Amino acid sequence: MSKQRMLFTETPLSKAIFKFFSSLEQDILKATNHPGAYRAYLFGGCALHIHTNARGSNDIDVEINAARRMEKTQVLITKASVTYQNGSTKRILAFDTNFTPMLGPLHEDYQDDAIRLQSESYDSPLWTYVVTPEDLAVSKLGRFGAQDIDDILTLLRMKKMTLDGFYKRATEAIDYYACNKTTATGNLNHIVRLYNQSND
Repeated sequence: MSKQRMLFTETPLSKAIFKFFSSLEQDILKATNHPGAYRAYLFGGCALHIHTNARGSNDIDVEINAARRMEKTQVLITKASVTYQNGSTKRILAFDTNFTPMLGPLHEDYQDDAIRLQSESYDSPLWTYVVTPEDLAVSKLGRFGAQDIDDILTLLRMKKMTLDGFYKRATEAIDYYACNKTTATGNLNHIVRLYNQSND
């Protein structure tokens, strides 16, 4: 899967996301300076924003994985929120401690295919990524609320992914989805119908 994607990294929200990761890196340095000891994968509205410059979120949905020799609990996230200026308004971006990407199907290669967010040296103990548009969309097939549907359609309409590419990725993910495959497949087919209807 190609990782040559246009990302919106200079918006106020995106800069706040990077500020959060920078603060997290400082917390990690208290436990280790081993390169890549922790890897963070961005999901949710913040990931959608970085891909599309569309809606944002007040919550940062991120999966943090530790290397085998590390325990995730060794890192105490002391700065769970950052304040940033969006035009004339101050906003707070908060770390969602309850987030898990396992609420919906996920492709087994989502971490391998994720896009590196920051170009700092690989000497950093924290490597940050945003999941691909396809994997972000697939993750939304579980909860599948009105906002999730709109987010998937936004990614399609802005041509951040193709319908065929999304469908293939989703069906592969659903094949080994541990929960209700029928519901996830029905949600996927509903997206296909909505997108095709909007292009008739």
